[in-house]
Amino acid sequence: DLVQGRVLAKMGYNRDRTLDNRYQDQYRTDIRANELMFRFSRFFGADYELTYEKRSEEESRYESRTESDIYSLDIRNRFGNNLQIGSLLKYSTESGDSTLGGDFFGLSSYSITETVTYFFQRRYRLLSRLEYRRNERDGSGFLSFLPEKRAGNIFRWSVRLNYQLNPFITGGFEYSGNKYPLQDTVHQLKVEARAEF
Repeated sequence: DLVQGRVLAKMGYNRDRTLDNRYQDQYRTDIRANELMFRFSRFFGADYELTYEKRSEEESRYESRTESDIYSLDIRNRFGNNLQIGSLLKYSTESGDSTLGGDFFGLSSYSITETVTYFFQRRYRLLSRLEYRRNERDGSGFLSFLPEKRAGNIFRWSVRLNYQLNPFITGGFEYSGNKYPLQDTVHQLKVEARAEF
């Protein structure tokens, strides 16, 4: 802690190497990430988390290699014991190319994500999430078949209600959707119930 209970700093390094055997060919992924994070608690009635991440990724499935710089600010407000509101602001730049040579591209994006969590009557929890992201590309169209790497506007949203009927039975209702460039809007609905004895 830089300031006891108020300001926290954290540095981290992570390397993730995976081998995927689900397909006829083996695919390898190698991800390296360096992260620096500052957390500020109870400033102006909210909690703040400022993060910078330097990330590199190489994936044999797409024969791709990318380098990214990601900046984010996460703001969380609590209103009493029942309501929480979060705002996540993010800006990133990415450069990539083919491991076979050529096909260089650049991608910059900024996004805002709003989340609202509401608890009521000790038995219900309502969670809603809305995200808007804007991508801007230059260079070749390499990897643009991946929806999250296309130029344009991206929208994602979800609403989930969890409830507890009694100590043994819980249920949930979830509606979610997304809209990517060059694709139709997708809507999904999920209802579940769980019993534990």
